[in-house]
Amino acid sequence: MAEKKVSIHPNTKHGMEATVEYSAWQAAKNRCFNPRYVRFDCYGGRGITMCDEWRSDFAAFYSHMGPRPIGTELDRINNNGNYEPGNCRWTDRRTQNLNQRRAITVFHEGKTIPLKDLAAMTGIPYITLYHRYKKGLLR
Repeated sequence: MAEKKVSIHPNTKHGMEATVEYSAWQAAKNRCFNPRYVRFDCYGGRGITMCDEWRSDFAAFYSHMGPRPIGTELDRINNNGNYEPGNCRWTDRRTQNLNQRRAITVFHEGKTIPLKDLAAMTGIPYITLYHRYKKGLLR
């Protein structure tokens, strides 16, 4: 049986430029370093950056992050922190949405939980809980 030959662009070291992992890395770099990026003000504009090791080397990013599991996206654990080892993960959209600055969390039965989860648990409409939160009745 003949060996398969893989065509690799001569200017790359890894041959992964068509992968979802490479696209995620490129998008993160754009958010941090491209002032023309549509939401740059939410990332690079507020000081979010990418560690030098990852910025200059996709292979280093990939060696830390590994393959992206299906149904996940790149997420920063501390959304005020940088794209760097220890602060990034592949996670599902729901977890990522709950990890945004605008997500509201409250303390309930000894745990901090999203306000949306409290609404689902109690059957109280989210908008009602939201208004209570805004009035300072929930923390």
